[in-house]
Amino acid sequence: PQVSEPETVATSPHDPGGADRGDEPDVRSARAPSFSEAARVRVDARGFVVAAAVSAAFQTRGFRGLRAGVKLVEALERIDRTCAVRVGEAIREAQPLTGHTIARIRGSWTSLQYRFEPGVNGGDHVLILSLAMAPADKLLSEECHRMQVVGAALARVTSLLNSDMPADDMARAALPDIVSAVGADTGAVLRVRGDGRAEVLAAYGPTRRRGFPYPVLELGDRVIATAAQQPGLVSLTPPDLTGLPDVLRDVSPRGVKRLLLAPAFAGHQLRGLLVLGGRRDDPSEGLEADFLHVVADSIGLALDHAVMSRQSELSEVVLDTACAVARAISGSLDLEQTFQQIASSAARVMGNCSCLLLELRPEPDDLLVVACSGVDDHPLLGLTVRFEGKETTRVALQNGRSIVVEDIAWGTHVDSAARKRLLLRSALFVPIRADGVLIGSLLLYSSERRDRYSSRDVARAEIVAEQAASAICNARLFHDLTRSQERSQQLLRRLTRLRQEKRKEWANVLHDDIVQTMVAALYEIQGIQAALPDDDNAETERVATLLRQAIVDARKVIRDLRPPALDGLGLTGALQALVEQLDSEVPCDVRLHLAEIPDLSTGAETSLYVIAREALHNARRHSGARHIDLWLEARGLGSPAQAVRLWVRDDGRGLPADAADRDDHFGLTMMDEQAALAGGELSIDSGPGRGTTVEVVVPAIATKRSVLGGQP
Repeated sequence: PQVSEPETVATSPHDPGGADRGDEPDVRSARAPSFSEAARVRVDARGFVVAAAVSAAFQTRGFRGLRAGVKLVEALERIDRTCAVRVGEAIREAQPLTGHTIARIRGSWTSLQYRFEPGVNGGDHVLILSLAMAPADKLLSEECHRMQVVGAALARVTSLLNSDMPADDMARAALPDIVSAVGADTGAVLRVRGDGRAEVLAAYGPTRRRGFPYPVLELGDRVIATAAQQPGLVSLTPPDLTGLPDVLRDVSPRGVKRLLLAPAFAGHQLRGLLVLGGRRDDPSEGLEADFLHVVADSIGLALDHAVMSRQSELSEVVLDTACAVARAISGSLDLEQTFQQIASSAARVMGNCSCLLLELRPEPDDLLVVACSGVDDHPLLGLTVRFEGKETTRVALQNGRSIVVEDIAWGTHVDSAARKRLLLRSALFVPIRADGVLIGSLLLYSSERRDRYSSRDVARAEIVAEQAASAICNARLFHDLTRSQERSQQLLRRLTRLRQEKRKEWANVLHDDIVQTMVAALYEIQGIQAALPDDDNAETERVATLLRQAIVDARKVIRDLRPPALDGLGLTGALQALVEQLDSEVPCDVRLHLAEIPDLSTGAETSLYVIAREALHNARRHSGARHIDLWLEARGLGSPAQAVRLWVRDDGRGLPADAADRDDHFGLTMMDEQAALAGGELSIDSGPGRGTTVEVVVPAIATKRSVLGGQP
């Protein structure tokens, strides 16, 4: 991504446009006086001297080893081992070398400068040695000071590069020390992107362009291609400074005389580029060159670490999103929160972006905002997005390719709050498809114009889109299931209400018509009996007995259709009355455990009463139980409780193993039907010799209904 924050260029009274270096001397200007050429040596590809021109001053110093046929490195070791090692490496690699060291020749300290120029097209190499005489104490103190400054700078820079700072902050903090250590005027760190370009992470000093954004650098440029071929410094001086890429010119000072390019490798992969510009054409000699090699390698490792950390973070984001979607699919009810997490994860995947999760509406072919990545972006929820022109929204995204849109217009109905929150100049639409059908899209946008999204970023966004598709499909299925359950419950409540009304109607018919008719018939029979002699009343008495029994049976049916105790005592009181009534018929130890319960519908109360009565009758009359426990309690989390539980357990003989499959166990079938009519579930646990447990759970009257995803 483009660097969004402007670069701050440090300035001070001591160093306009650069950092305040205080009283530190310029280590390059404090070097020994001018050098005089002491030797010019031609060397073949094997490192043997072809010809040598040695000055008299050099010979006077006691060195006469530079002659044809001598191994150059062995001859240089008589002067200085450091010089010999570096020149030997330059010969093997055929790379230019500029260096400086302090050599002790015949007991005197001498400042030795060397420059190696490789041959062209297989020609001989050229080594130039120069000497400068100075008092030993001055040479040593200056060299020690120079090493101290460079060493301290190296320690600070490597410490910064090994920290956990972001890459741009790390480069910004390290550049002042790097520029000061090598005596440059400006410096910049560029990071290689995955698209064959490099972007400026940080710049320091009086550069031509003051602040971001800098142009990007094409890695295919001739100068950069040379620097990227292998590790090593590339030094550019006039006329090579003409025709530089715009970004290299912008990070250089005005009047630049030398530009150093130090490629930052991690293994064999180019990760960045260190660019240093100076108004002097002084070459970077041994100590400074070694310093830049170490710093460039450290920058390469730091940038590589940042890339791997970023990839690891993005992989973690994708994994977190997958876990969130998995939780939604496994039954999470908070689908709105899941959608929110998907939008947030997509924004993190892209970096420096915000995200809206859009759902495609069937009509009129619009995308509806259902989630957003920012916690303050709630004014954007409910907005609609559509493509206008030749292609509709569905057609534009149906092909499954991510597209970048820059021509974005506001509708007249969009309020100011939404306009203020949605600050975008370009947007990336990533389609969300399920079974080949478009169901929505991810809208990724930034407040800065961003005309290029890397293939890796788009691929990760598409992974999130695939996971979002699973979540949206799950939401629709859950919503449809919820609606079906609500519809089923409504039908069940209506059926129960109609059933209760019919039961009351039948009870009234039995009581007001049939029972009254039988009572009237009984009165007529009794009147006939009074008029007949006692010997003739045997037949009429049998008829009267049958009528009395029919009246008792009819009144029992009336009580079964709608127990009167429920109307006057409620479910708890009706159960107590039922236990007392049954105890008078068949004595048994019944222990009641009645707790406070939430409100139930009339049908649910009747069903629980009928199930409890049937379970008590079975335990008393058929199982031979001596002890019975009856529990009535609230069940479920929250307040008020969500359900009511009835539990009847006896210590009788128990039911046979095939009781549930036998047609003569009408009581079990009746209890199961009663539980179903109340919207509950019945379970029976029984077995020969271990008693019977009947448990039923019915829902309480709902006082609050949830809305899926915040949408009605």
